[in-house]
Amino acid sequence: MKYKKTMIIIIPIIIILLVIFGWLVALKITVSSFKPTEGSLPMIINSEESIKQGQLITIMTWNLGYGGLGEESNFIADGGKSILPPSKAIVAKNMTNITNFIQQNPVNIFLLQEVSKRSRLTYNLDLWQMLINALPNYNRVHSPTVKIPWFPIIGRLITGNAVISNLQPVEAIRCNLPLEDKGLLGVFKQRYNFIVSRYDLPETEKQLVVADLHLAAFDEGGLVRKKQLSKLQSFMLEEYKKGNYVVVGGDWNHRLIKTDFPTTTEEKFLFWIHNLPEDFTPNGWQWALDENVPTVRTLEHSYIINENYTCIIDGFLLSPNLELLSVQGFNQQFRYSDHNPIKIEIKPTGI
Repeated sequence: MKYKKTMIIIIPIIIILLVIFGWLVALKITVSSFKPTEGSLPMIINSEESIKQGQLITIMTWNLGYGGLGEESNFIADGGKSILPPSKAIVAKNMTNITNFIQQNPVNIFLLQEVSKRSRLTYNLDLWQMLINALPNYNRVHSPTVKIPWFPIIGRLITGNAVISNLQPVEAIRCNLPLEDKGLLGVFKQRYNFIVSRYDLPETEKQLVVADLHLAAFDEGGLVRKKQLSKLQSFMLEEYKKGNYVVVGGDWNHRLIKTDFPTTTEEKFLFWIHNLPEDFTPNGWQWALDENVPTVRTLEHSYIINENYTCIIDGFLLSPNLELLSVQGFNQQFRYSDHNPIKIEIKPTGI
């Protein structure tokens, strides 16, 4: 009798433990199953426009914060308390204003990061589709950094880099970067990459080679970022050696220049911020940054001007054969994303 009572208690516990174990195994398989390979990406072509002789080329980069990291948001990985954005209405506000800004500030090439597709993280709103609708005559390609069918609280999640251009590329290629050791929230690893799009230039066999970049953010000591920079640098120098004109733009997740924007943020919330290594920039290469406009804020709490730490981690690096004509940061006070956009105008020299 005592044996039966013991078994009545033990068997349900064993079943519950087996269910939990099975759930954890399934979760591990789910979050680690996305392992994209390097190589050509399918690009939707809506414009066959090519670069003309003497044409000035405009490019904008912007990390869109998946439409969920506007001024009202904080985020757990940055020291905040939230995983989901505050509400669907706020996400809709962010996404609408992001697409409106992009539509009202046209450039030849948009280099975008954290472009989300429909998921619970965005209350089933689809930022990528909204951008497609806003720029129907542009060519486009999307390269995920995260693609999982299900995750607790978040549910389905797809977000990544995107290039949208009114110039027709010869090709678009995904180049994978080294992974973080622990992964976001200590569970899944973002598949960091940069998209390379190539554009023919007139009266020459050389190309304009544009890389849309998003580096890691939560690697301890910035060690993974150093490996990522090493791969990126090798790519840049190889392309320039071929005689190509190289632009690398995006979210570098490094402090690119020293700034002193007002802040009251505690040092403990700056754990992810590292300076760009001094030996990274090749001789003759030029940074295109707007030193007066911060491009990122911390997310330990919602945005309060002069409280959240801000600095410049987004921008462009240009090969020596490109002339920088102008650079402009857009100070949106982080209303719709935790990043601000930045735009450049450039001209290839010698053609």
